[in-house]
Amino acid sequence: MNSQNWDAEVVRDLFSLVDVAIILGIPINQSAEGDSWYWFDEKDGIYFVRSAYKMTQEHKTSPITSDVHVFWKKLWSLKVPPKAKDLIWRADSNCLPTKVNLCIKKVLFENTCPMCAVYAETELHLLVTCQFAGSCWEAAAVANASRNNSSLLHWLDFNANYMDSEKLGRLVMLCWALWNSNGELISVFAGVKIGRVSPELAEAMGIREALSWLKDHEYTRAEVETDSLVCVEAIRSTTSFTSSFELIVEDCKTILKSLINVSIFFVKRSANRVAYFVARHSMIFAECMFPLNSVPLELLSILLSDSSS
Repeated sequence: MNSQNWDAEVVRDLFSLVDVAIILGIPINQSAEGDSWYWFDEKDGIYFVRSAYKMTQEHKTSPITSDVHVFWKKLWSLKVPPKAKDLIWRADSNCLPTKVNLCIKKVLFENTCPMCAVYAETELHLLVTCQFAGSCWEAAAVANASRNNSSLLHWLDFNANYMDSEKLGRLVMLCWALWNSNGELISVFAGVKIGRVSPELAEAMGIREALSWLKDHEYTRAEVETDSLVCVEAIRSTTSFTSSFELIVEDCKTILKSLINVSIFFVKRSANRVAYFVARHSMIFAECMFPLNSVPLELLSILLSDSSS
């Protein structure tokens, strides 16, 4: 017992031949120090994600082609947030908590995609072949969401072959936006006012509605974006005038003071496409408020395209 060596007889009695070879190959510390954990794939015993990735790729049943190696090399070199690269890696490794994977682990008992309510929610379906995902890819004009792909990695590698780094980065970011889209859109509201008003007054009334909604729902740390520079300057100004426009602006100022960490900013119309789409379709969406699962696909496509850019 005190020889500081494995008792080979006992090990062989307790374990299988495969495990015996592994156990007897582990050196035993001759000092009196306690046991410790170490990562066997590195000489210094320190765990690295890179090392684990290399090991998992080596143990995959199907060999990795040189083309796929090129794709991963391109992915890691992209100038996109690490969380987006990590998503692609986890999706290819079948590690995302999709409904199919959650059903396998007995967390859920129903695997239907919540967006299309037709097919099972796998990584490939969620990011590529779902009708919702397809409309997003079409609107973003980044990649073709073809159904003729055997796997997510096959689709990624196919698109990466003819894309430069910038476009591939947009593809990766849109994948990330698709994965994180659930809950990103809180609500959309459109209203129609009777009578003719100036564009500035209409925009100010819209800002007042948005601020009132934030106050009613007790939201903090929000940014209100508008493409009306006139409204932003008027709300930020300390000067008051007597006009219909100024009355609405004063309402905005009053509500804004009661909110915590809420600011208003001017953005170009090209950067505010969601609001522009809703405004142009206000007659159709009049007095409607809808959550994520009931908004038009075209609107969600614009939203995800904006979030990935």
